[in-house]
Amino acid sequence: MKIVKSISCVLMLIILLTSCGKKTDEQIITKNVTEFAKALYTSNFEKAAKYCTPTAAESIPLIQQNMPEEVIAASKKTKPSVEVSEVTIDEIGMTARVKCILRGTYDLNTASGISEDDITTSFILYKEGNKWLVN
Repeated sequence: MKIVKSISCVLMLIILLTSCGKKTDEQIITKNVTEFAKALYTSNFEKAAKYCTPTAAESIPLIQQNMPEEVIAASKKTKPSVEVSEVTIDEIGMTARVKCILRGTYDLNTASGISEDDITTSFILYKEGNKWLVN
């Protein structure tokens, strides 16, 4: 009887330990969008590109080229926060739409300084291999 209890305890421990370490797609998507948005809105273009599909990464230098130097310098001083409000993954698990709220970001559209308003935006991510990338 002690052997059965011991085996049961060991099996339960193995199951518990293996399930704790694996992140869900939603957790990975949330982390990637958060890191991408923070990098983009602080003008860390190289880091932002690492979270993109190859096609999207090609547009990052264009964004950088079209931003005035004073906007880039000012945005590098910000400490934006990103709140992911919704993650929707398609039925086959290959595309996700993420809605998020950005706070404390430099307003890249108007170059008018740090936005006092929340910026609501969304991103599309594709699963490539086992990575979720912004497109």
